[in-house]
Amino acid sequence: MEAIRLHVEEKWTYRQINDHLGIQDKDRMKRWMRKYFASL
Repeated sequence: MEAIRLHVEEKWTYRQINDHLGIQDKDRMKRWMRKYFASL
């Protein structure tokens, strides 16, 4: 997923990713990152 890649590889902040991808829910990135790291 692009949002996770931007955070992990490019070191973007959640706010930058939300603005860039038009994500309205400010907590969505936190949930996605929890799921991503739980699956490793």
